[in-house]
Amino acid sequence: LKQKEITIKLETEGTPQEGYSLASLEYEPKKIVIAGKESDIKGLDSIELDPISIEGLSKSYSEEIALTNELLQEKTGMDIQVYDETLEEISIKAVIEKTLTKHIVFKAEDIEKVMESMIRPQFLELNRKAFLFFNQ
Repeated sequence: LKQKEITIKLETEGTPQEGYSLASLEYEPKKIVIAGKESDIKGLDSIELDPISIEGLSKSYSEEIALTNELLQEKTGMDIQVYDETLEEISIKAVIEKTLTKHIVFKAEDIEKVMESMIRPQFLELNRKAFLFFNQ
């Protein structure tokens, strides 16, 4: 049997409870080594797991998915197996955080001052030189 490293792909589905959002989706491992016939694993670069539902969540969610040969075979339709037998699960954590809203009030002249301070004379000079160079 040949070995090959492939990427595990995992996404979420659904929307957290109103006022909350998905801050991150963390999972380990992100890559695993599989074993199988060269003809089976040659074009295989990744395996996509079922999406994790975050529908209606208002707190973080953790789950462990058993990393079995059966899971790999079900997801790929190929006779492949996990090469590292000590690797038994995929640990998943969907981090859900409360969405914070803050209202900021400012005057139009404050925006103008900030914009003026962002435009540097050196930058304008470089643009002028570049314009002259490319338009010779």
